[in-house]
Amino acid sequence: MLQDESRHVAFGNIYLRDVIKDMHDDEKEDIAQFAFDAVKIMADSNGGAEGDGPRQMDPSFLKVLENCDIDPGDFIKGMIEAGQTGIDQELPPGQIHSFKDLMMPALVRVGAVTKRSRELYAEAGIPVYDDVRILESMEDKDTGDIEIPNA
Repeated sequence: MLQDESRHVAFGNIYLRDVIKDMHDDEKEDIAQFAFDAVKIMADSNGGAEGDGPRQMDPSFLKVLENCDIDPGDFIKGMIEAGQTGIDQELPPGQIHSFKDLMMPALVRVGAVTKRSRELYAEAGIPVYDDVRILESMEDKDTGDIEIPNA
């Protein structure tokens, strides 16, 4: 998954930053709204920013399950059972979190998070992670690609 995400981050780093910078403010707000809506869907599907709220299945993910002939109820039951047996969805300390360490900092860096959309994130209880140190430490300086160890 990180390899796929690295391609998205590289695309944004190489292309979107310059495009967004040259947009009219209204267009920048459209991009920021789109980014917020996508992040909100991801956060809601994971039980909110901290993962401790009710989970809301992403309609697109439900479609994936349907296309794979997986009953959503069976999938949810399996996830609950996995949690009860001790299978944890949390990353161990020191692991790279694709959202906190790559996706959100990349959105901020390219200009897809504006002052107005920061207010939307705050109202939704979604922290804006804008520390790009991990992201930049993994990037190839020439191509913008994310270098993933052992990938």
